[in-house]
Amino acid sequence: MAPKFTLQSILDYHHSRVEKFEIELGYLNAQRTRLQELINLLLYKKDEFLEELRNLHTGELDLLAIRQVKSNVEVLEKTIEQRMQDLYQIEVKIEEKRKEILAAKQDEAVMDKLKEKEIKKYDLKIEAYEKRQQDDIYTSKTNMKMQMSKASLDKGGY
Repeated sequence: MAPKFTLQSILDYHHSRVEKFEIELGYLNAQRTRLQELINLLLYKKDEFLEELRNLHTGELDLLAIRQVKSNVEVLEKTIEQRMQDLYQIEVKIEEKRKEILAAKQDEAVMDKLKEKEIKKYDLKIEAYEKRQQDDIYTSKTNMKMQMSKASLDKGGY
């Protein structure tokens, strides 16, 4: 069994940073989706008002209604513009978060590589130790056989 990685706490920190940034990115993506849906709804409502405005221009003109619908369209256009700016800001934040995730993943990969190297170094050390043990066992067996042969030669008188 390999020993505990000496920099495990740092590796864990980098891993938790990656997870944190991914959660934040998910939150930003959800915000973007909600904002896009809101913009689409506002655009649809604007189209409805414009259609109503076209209908008000046919037949008998109701200037008060026309003015009210135009005012509604202007308010919607301003709101849409504000939401488009908000969407742009979220897109910028998303791109920044993606860069942070990439950097954090690279840091985590470096730590993983160090961990792999440390494990490999440990495995090589264990392998060398086991090889020495096998050599010692082989040497001991050979010495024992030689002593037994010598003892049997000494008894036999040759």
